[in-house]
Amino acid sequence: MSEKRMFTVGRIGAPHGVRGDLRLLPLTDYPDRFRPGLTLYPSPRVDRPGNGEKLVLEAIRPAQGFLVVRFLGIDSREAAVRLVGLYIQVPEEELVPLPAGSWYIYQLIGLEVTTENGRHLGHLREVISGANDVYVVERPDGRKLLWPATKEAVAAIEPELGRIVVRDIEELVEG
Repeated sequence: MSEKRMFTVGRIGAPHGVRGDLRLLPLTDYPDRFRPGLTLYPSPRVDRPGNGEKLVLEAIRPAQGFLVVRFLGIDSREAAVRLVGLYIQVPEEELVPLPAGSWYIYQLIGLEVTTENGRHLGHLREVISGANDVYVVERPDGRKLLWPATKEAVAAIEPELGRIVVRDIEELVEG
């Protein structure tokens, strides 16, 4: 049986007060996913291997730039301290569904990248996020090609066909 794919949605920060509350930095575009009753899974760390424990959100309130959360069973500052620095995750089936025509980055990594004319450029290895995302395409010879992830430069994204089709922009193809 294969392990569940887990995705990081936040990082636990410093304790907040003395009753077990913690700061939580959301690492998701959907911070409203955090609600009482949600089960989260701390990711293992090198210095603190995971033990499969689950954290259930008991209470949550917004603060400036972070959330203040309380987990069931964490009712003292001392108990909260052991969670500081852990990343928290959800299983793939709990990811927020995206609108049609949108994908999570993990769904794009590894796709073949071709031009509209069928020229094989390589495979998508990384997405650099910014004002405009940039695709890092690994060419067959091992070189990296940086491709803007814009409507002007990308013709189609077809994960179901295993490919991304980009416009045949000679300056970029030869770059």
